[in-house]
Amino acid sequence: MADVDMREYRLGRGFAETSRLHYNHMLLKEAIGYNLSPSIPLVGGGTKDKASLSLRIADVATGNGIWPCEVARELPNCQVDGFDVSDAQFPPAEWLPRNVHLGTFDGAGKLPDELKGKYDIVAVRLIMPVVANRDIAPWVNNFLAMLKPGGYLQWVEYNPDEKGVRAVDPENVRERFQTVFKINEATAAAANAASRPMETYSSNRPST
Repeated sequence: MADVDMREYRLGRGFAETSRLHYNHMLLKEAIGYNLSPSIPLVGGGTKDKASLSLRIADVATGNGIWPCEVARELPNCQVDGFDVSDAQFPPAEWLPRNVHLGTFDGAGKLPDELKGKYDIVAVRLIMPVVANRDIAPWVNNFLAMLKPGGYLQWVEYNPDEKGVRAVDPENVRERFQTVFKINEATAAAANAASRPMETYSSNRPST
């Protein structure tokens, strides 16, 4: 798809950021318990044989494509397409599951005609931090336009009004926060230190 706005992503698109996206994905999945909600009738409420499902699923703002890759393995006969404004964090195409396609598309921009009315399910996660001026309307319009009649939009978002920390001993909350921050800083530093050899390896991988 042409004419994609390759705007700068304020969190970066290097190895460290890709690692963060993997961590966020695993944390979110652990918190909510699924990639695709079993409450979606098309998924069968957990009662249907997943191998028999044949759906078209889109993931908008896919980042590094980890969600489409996991869903494609869970639903091997479904086509799962991931879209992001940049392909900088996509895995090499030859490393993707056979039923995954990743492409570029600005979720708030003009919806390409070939994506209209194409999907049974459109999935979105944690996009509010990148929504310009908190104007969600262009995004919502595109999500709905991508759906087939009777399709489902699965949207998972963080609620800042419910943020908090739970601890067995409330007196230790501050100390626990500081420990988490130190771990995050150490992880980011290690990822940054590893980014150069990892990027070199990726760019020099043998072709197949």
